[in-house]
Amino acid sequence: MKIRDWGVFTLLAAIWGSSYLFIKIGLNDLQPFTLVAVRLALGAAGMWIIVAVMRLPLPRDWKTIAKLSLLGFTNTTLPFVLITWGETRIDSGVASVLNATVPLFSLIIAHFFLEDEKITWLRLGGLTTGFLGIVLIFSEHIGDIFGGGDAGSAMTLLAQLAVIGASVAYAGSSVFAKTQVKKIHPMMVAGFQLGSAFVWSAISAVVVEWPLQIQMSNQSVFALAWLGILGTCIAYVIYFHLINVWGATRTTLVTYLIPVLGVSLGALVLGEQADWRLLAGFALIASGIGLVNARRPSQPAPKEAATPETAELSG
Repeated sequence: MKIRDWGVFTLLAAIWGSSYLFIKIGLNDLQPFTLVAVRLALGAAGMWIIVAVMRLPLPRDWKTIAKLSLLGFTNTTLPFVLITWGETRIDSGVASVLNATVPLFSLIIAHFFLEDEKITWLRLGGLTTGFLGIVLIFSEHIGDIFGGGDAGSAMTLLAQLAVIGASVAYAGSSVFAKTQVKKIHPMMVAGFQLGSAFVWSAISAVVVEWPLQIQMSNQSVFALAWLGILGTCIAYVIYFHLINVWGATRTTLVTYLIPVLGVSLGALVLGEQADWRLLAGFALIASGIGLVNARRPSQPAPKEAATPETAELSG
């Protein structure tokens, strides 16, 4: 493996790990749906420029176009909105850790729809360990609610559940993409996803948050540029590059770094507190993901290929 590829890998982790911080900054001036719409406008514009430069053929089958549009909603608009709304109530670091649970939900959904992704005893142990981590992170606010806590604790718990909902959306979209979206260049899939996701989010912003408020400070402008251009467009390109040179399994190790950077940046820049529940919960989630991805010596490695479910790792 080349040192350059390790540098690219680190860059991808930094981009996606910092996304949760910049979402929090952008929320200072924008409402959640509007923030997502502006982010996706930038990301989609950049991606379609890349598609045009590569001269990729457009899909002409309406069923394929419909599937890609649906994927844009379930794999981009819905999780982006859930994470962004969640961060109106919870720290960016907490959001980054909870969103790292995507591989756990992917395994559960894949068990029912993919023949070669069944749950084994080892994977069951990983799932149990990971979900204990989620319960530990939730435990403080669950205890407050049952102890007669105020509405703030209930809203915080709801925000945490929203981020978990984003993880479920990413996981379900991953399985859908593997079974329904085939023989299309990954960059074209990404272009259609982001384009349709922008349309979904723009309509939602107008319906839910009208009149739109788009008066932004320099910090928010920078945050949106980072999220749209780097976090949404360039990150796709980097991820596909790494899959081509490293393979999918090794590339998804970025899953472990994103929460570390998310929690660290939240603490350093925003002064967020990483209490013992969050740190211990992340340790359990990371351990669970490791067990889920572990293979017996006699078990063949999965086929390494670029797949369209890229955004499942990002915030």
